Amino acid sequence: MDEDEIFGVDANTFAECMLESGFYPENLPPVFKITNFHEAAIPYLKSKDYLSKKPTEPAIFNASKRGGSRRVFELPNPIFMIDAAIFFSEYRSEIFEHFKRTDDSLSVPRFHDCGRPARITSHSDFHRIRRQKLATSRYIVRTDVSRYFHSIYTHSIPWALHGKADAKKDRKPDSAEVFGNRLDHIVRQSQDGQTVGIPVGPDFSRYTSEIIGKAIDAKFREFHGDQCTIIRHVDDIFIGADDHDEANQLLTGIRDSIRQFQLDVNDSKTTVVPTNLDLEPFWPVRIRREIEGFSGQNPKASGSSTGHDFVYFLDEIVRIANEENDDGVVKYSLRKMDDLKLWEDYWQLVEPFLVRAAINFPHCWDYIARIVSWRARTHGIDRELWARVASKSLSTQSKAGQDSEVCWALWLAKEVKLPIELNIHEFVLDRCGALAATLALDVYQSNPQKFKYPQAKLLERIGDRPMVGDNWLLAYEADRLFGFKLKTKNLNGPAFFGELYDNDTEFYDPGAIPAAFADIEDPSEVESALEDVKSYYDDDYDDEHFEVEHDTDY
Repeated sequence: MDEDEIFGVDANTFAECMLESGFYPENLPPVFKITNFHEAAIPYLKSKDYLSKKPTEPAIFNASKRGGSRRVFELPNPIFMIDAAIFFSEYRSEIFEHFKRTDDSLSVPRFHDCGRPARITSHSDFHRIRRQKLATSRYIVRTDVSRYFHSIYTHSIPWALHGKADAKKDRKPDSAEVFGNRLDHIVRQSQDGQTVGIPVGPDFSRYTSEIIGKAIDAKFREFHGDQCTIIRHVDDIFIGADDHDEANQLLTGIRDSIRQFQLDVNDSKTTVVPTNLDLEPFWPVRIRREIEGFSGQNPKASGSSTGHDFVYFLDEIVRIANEENDDGVVKYSLRKMDDLKLWEDYWQLVEPFLVRAAINFPHCWDYIARIVSWRARTHGIDRELWARVASKSLSTQSKAGQDSEVCWALWLAKEVKLPIELNIHEFVLDRCGALAATLALDVYQSNPQKFKYPQAKLLERIGDRPMVGDNWLLAYEADRLFGFKLKTKNLNGPAFFGELYDNDTEFYDPGAIPAAFADIEDPSEVESALEDVKSYYDDDYDDEHFEVEHDTDY
């Protein structure tokens, strides 16, 4: 590990990638695309002039997690992103030295200038490494930090970098010695002055959380030395022990280390288990083999016979998902069907399954929307059927403010021109976040209906100084793209907002196409609906491997 591996060779490239490719949460519809943000930021990056003079509010994005739970992402004001780029570029050497304190972490971000910029060890690689490193242990302590990103005390950032005593002696944001105060200040200003939590979603938070994580690792080593094996992946922690008493001592040590930073372990996920009971389920292997059989790649599999068998197999997927209480089972199955290109031969049987999944397993909406969009572009779909599905799902999810499902259903409606009723637009404006509201506005304007868009409701929502509030994205794009004439209001704040307009910065691209069709001239040549990705942020299955993940709060 060297400094350039963590932060890149060129500070300008680091800033550009982090600002534009590392801003949004992972796994959004392709229309959420950023361009020219770095151009607007260049004068401030060069002058190192921090912009976080007054508090701003982040846009909220409520996303689904496996098992029916939720995670809340924050899309901070662009001002935060610029200040974070200045900070990490200015203090990269000092932060690198901090990251070198221990070798126990598998979540030190590595910078890449293509795709997602700050990447950590994938879940699948972490699974393999922990198996190798803990193979000689008789017991394993398993724990994680409770609500890690959402619970980080911002003042603990300088504690982690400089020590608690020194940090408390000098709390000035512009301190030359306690430079961690600056990051503490930037984070607080991005969330309306709150001292609890860091923005969840931007890649800068990978670096920030690892500052705390490395300090926890170092504190644990102070208590227990170098003899035991501990592995940490963001907030998931595994420690090897030779007997039960030692395991309990190590658990006490890691709990005390975490509490040094005003965090705590998640007791519901904390266990001491013999290594012979630390097992993974077999159902992913069963499902993969069956799908291979239906695809012809595994002729010995029981799934290789008839279409009737395939229907029964789809029911078995639902049965396993219900037994495991895990909609990740359905997502894994859809991914494998896509990998093995089952859509062509089995579409008539798969389509009802997709409808069933959209209604009963809404965490799968991102895959379903991509698959149906792909089918519409390559073969055509039953638009009336999918209009009913989208309407029913949107009616339920928009009332609950479930942004991820709403966004993907709206994106599908935009892609295949499905009608969206007035009441859904009203629910989205009343109860969903700015990303869903922006996408809904685009859906209306790209496929107008007989009713008028509830413009008064949108204007009431954004208020008089929208660019410093949680609707900054909606206000900016409503003016830039959709004719709402909000520029005067939008410029009521820091002068930097004018740079966004001057550089034609966009945070939303209504013309963006699905990733599977990027750079493809003939859509009929695209055989797979789901782009080939390895997830560094979500706890679903990686494309190349499977395992039961330990939920992270990111």
